[in-house]
Amino acid sequence: MPIAETVVILANTIATARDPLTQWETSLYEALIQLPRFRDVMEIDEWERLFREAWRKGAENADGYFSTSRLLEQVFELGRYNLYTAFNSSATCGQLNTLVRELNVHHDICAPDHLDVSEW
Repeated sequence: MPIAETVVILANTIATARDPLTQWETSLYEALIQLPRFRDVMEIDEWERLFREAWRKGAENADGYFSTSRLLEQVFELGRYNLYTAFNSSATCGQLNTLVRELNVHHDICAPDHLDVSEW
């Protein structure tokens, strides 16, 4: 399963666990799940721009602690990890494992088994 689909699965997992999402969280989620489409047209940099714009708009109005948006941001970071460098499968896998552990241990969100980030 490529990175793009793994990003969608993780975003869906977080959104389901934290339902209902705020308007900001929804905009972050909606940006994340578009990664496969941007990958297919080879415009992943535009996906990055879309997410960053959604983040910026929400962060300007955020007050206090916002863990769901931070979790969605971590999923974004997983998706963009190899964006401007050579693909590093082992490091990307390590980042996935760290994120899954964070979800499970600190947020009681169970990520699906058998996620794979070995390719785009």
